[in-house]
Amino acid sequence: MLWVFGTRNQKRFADFVDRERAFTGDVSHELRTPLAAIDGAAEILLADPDLDEDKRRRVERIAQAVREASEVTSALLLMAREESSEAYTVSECQVEDVLKQVIQAYLHLRNKNTLLMELKIEDHPVLEVEPSLLRVVLGNLIRNAYAYTQKGGVKITLKNDGVTIVDTGIGMSDTELTRVFDRHYRASEKGGAGIGLSLVKRICQHYGWKITIASEAGIGTRVSLLFQCVRVRPGMPQSVIDN
Repeated sequence: MLWVFGTRNQKRFADFVDRERAFTGDVSHELRTPLAAIDGAAEILLADPDLDEDKRRRVERIAQAVREASEVTSALLLMAREESSEAYTVSECQVEDVLKQVIQAYLHLRNKNTLLMELKIEDHPVLEVEPSLLRVVLGNLIRNAYAYTQKGGVKITLKNDGVTIVDTGIGMSDTELTRVFDRHYRASEKGGAGIGLSLVKRICQHYGWKITIASEAGIGTRVSLLFQCVRVRPGMPQSVIDN
């Protein structure tokens, strides 16, 4: 009797996971059309030469928010498809290129008068990964570093085995660290509620990457994202400081 009961529970759980995966895929697919419409409308508005500076900044924020939503939507759809064994094409991805795109996309979040941003490129790793999933991971980590750091700086280092992001922001307590990957958890009023870091963890688990977060309240946070690259693209080390 116990064996039958356990088997039934396992089937119910498997059915639930399948329904959740199908729902995630369906919702993500349906959101792509309205998001594309908003993105197109924002692009048209930004092309208007008569748009004043204040309105232009607001439209740019709308456009950025739509891009972020589109990235997450694409990531959820790709994860749902792969987990249901649907094949899709994965090409080699230049981590440096994606990293620079993400850094540029979130520059508006930092306080340019007091925050120093340093990017150090030591290696040029190439991963076999869907680029949009890598953008979601790096985007969440870098966005948090910018948003939670009001003074000091953010230092990002790229090596052949991963990326480290160190900030001098508000940091987190031990209690907050234990919940940082929970869905809808918000460590402070500045943080957004959502699936951000929980999705990051899910993507990392999928690719076998390791992510660690060390933090101290009032001191700052260090995030290490470790992966195994397919190969290292030739290139000279770089260091860029933006203040």
